[in-house]
Amino acid sequence: MNEIYQYVEQAFAKVPDSPKKTELMQDIAERLQEYAARLMEQGKSPEDAMNKAIVDFGNLSEIAEELKGTENAAPAQKGRPGLWFSVFGSLAVIALLAFVNLYYGDQPIWFPIPSFAILWWPLGMYFFGKGGKRRK
Repeated sequence: MNEIYQYVEQAFAKVPDSPKKTELMQDIAERLQEYAARLMEQGKSPEDAMNKAIVDFGNLSEIAEELKGTENAAPAQKGRPGLWFSVFGSLAVIALLAFVNLYYGDQPIWFPIPSFAILWWPLGMYFFGKGGKRRK
């Protein structure tokens, strides 16, 4: 089963070392070993089981390239710029609705009604940032 570890290490050789890389490599190697063990229980030889497990799993270079892309990505921004964008955006839309409603003054005042719907945007952004993310 050492060949499986060598195969996984070779596939991830160009990816910079990180805890995420180590965890992913370990997970893939364990899954390949479990699958190879099941194939050996079905009567395959150890070498055939390892080769079939590797072939059935697919191309690891795509996973390695994706991991390399996430490792080089810019770090997450501090603060909540989406919240501030939604606050100012909703205020701008409400101001536009108020202007249109009041400029054409022969109509009843209707702009507060859609304003309530527009205020859900920053409210949703606020609560999503507070803890709306899924917990493990």
